[in-house]
Amino acid sequence: NKIVHEWLVRDQAAIARQIGSNEKELAQKWLDASGGYFKAAMPAAPSYYVSHIEQKGHAAKYADFLEQIFRSFQKINADHFYAQQIISALPGGESAVGQNQIMQFWQSLAGSLELSSFQVEHSVANEREGRPIAVAVRWRAKGIHGFLDVMASQQAAHSKF
Repeated sequence: NKIVHEWLVRDQAAIARQIGSNEKELAQKWLDASGGYFKAAMPAAPSYYVSHIEQKGHAAKYADFLEQIFRSFQKINADHFYAQQIISALPGGESAVGQNQIMQFWQSLAGSLELSSFQVEHSVANEREGRPIAVAVRWRAKGIHGFLDVMASQQAAHSKF
């Protein structure tokens, strides 16, 4: 009868825009205040905590969808995961309308990361009568963002001259 894990989802990009800043400025401010780019390791969950990962059904299907995109960059058939009329909230206060836009978001995100690991940590579906099925998947990706490679390439190109 104790809360062990709490999920906090906050759209920092949208918040930055609302206060007259942008994502990059806000992130740099936080990095400067915390001492730089290197994040302290997360402590392990208590030994008695077991994260729930559904092995079948809608949550398992969606977790598999994410793994396919992030591990192999496969072209995924959106019909298996999203209704034609999907409207999805995206980072930065943006929206995706329809399967094509949501798939473009996921493929763009996966393509911007050079991953060393991808892990689904929790997945669960909530099915309620008369309501759409809600699926929550918590995942962790470790790797290098493509933007850093671009910056390094630009610095190397400038240093040659």
